[in-house]
Amino acid sequence: MPKVPSSEDLRFCRSTPAGITVESMPTTSDARARSVVVGVDGSDGSRRALRRALWEAEIDGAALTLVHAWSSPGWDHDLSAEAAAQRLADNELGRAMTPLEIPDVPVVVHTVQGDPGQTLTEASVSADLLVVGRNGRSRCLTASLGATARDVVQRARCPVMVVPGADPGSGLGPAPGPSPRLFVGVDGSRPAERALLWALDRAVRDGSAVHAVHAWHADGLPALGEGSAALADLQGSTRAWLLAVVDGVLSIRPGCEPDVVVEAVRGHPTATLLARATPEDLLVVGTRGRGGFPGLPLGSVASQVVEHAGCEAVLVR
Repeated sequence: MPKVPSSEDLRFCRSTPAGITVESMPTTSDARARSVVVGVDGSDGSRRALRRALWEAEIDGAALTLVHAWSSPGWDHDLSAEAAAQRLADNELGRAMTPLEIPDVPVVVHTVQGDPGQTLTEASVSADLLVVGRNGRSRCLTASLGATARDVVQRARCPVMVVPGADPGSGLGPAPGPSPRLFVGVDGSRPAERALLWALDRAVRDGSAVHAVHAWHADGLPALGEGSAALADLQGSTRAWLLAVVDGVLSIRPGCEPDVVVEAVRGHPTATLLARATPEDLLVVGTRGRGGFPGLPLGSVASQVVEHAGCEAVLVR
């Protein structure tokens, strides 16, 4: 079992109203140039996110930046606000690492006075992946996506992984591990192509199979009966288009040869993606598709996936 890091093992940045200092972020001179950022607040949701972030940092060869943003200590009036926030972050890191076999992940801990969503959004500028729990301490019982997670997925500058909560009574759930399948929504938009590229790169690192999924419908067209020649032609042309999209994205990464399955499916995009992924899989979507309203930060498919997926979901801009 790996040693739980102490204060001497970590590099800390103490609370500062100005936010996260650039000097303490991982740089190209660090042993690991890539960076994973995770938000923690002491909730079960953020603990699951932290465990997942440690796993993601390990397979990505990245340093992990743990961010706890606070506005008032609340939980311990015997400590200063800064010390209470630092103690929470230290305890959460030790609790997350104790049951995991994570041998070599550099960790930076930041406690910051400020709004959690804004703080994490600022941290995303220099991150390769930002990990958040779907719900945190301020969870509204009628909301399936917490305020911080909603803020982050709308404004973050890097890909965001949203970690779902566990079933009641199951604690933190099983330890994170490789995702056997990465399901990617493909619709021809630029965010969807970037999502596919992210999934392909990830699959090379952990050996997952990539399922490129395009859900199509025939609204406005004459009824297409099952087994009809017209339906077969439409299915064939849709699959050919999807293969061309995948080949085009693969051409960006010469030598990148993960297992790729193309699925052209008749149905609604959100329902199709949610029905295919199991809790062990990973869903990857672009933040916006080809349709929808131009001014909105998230498209309808992305919004529904992060709110209702039973597995981790990654949003790529």
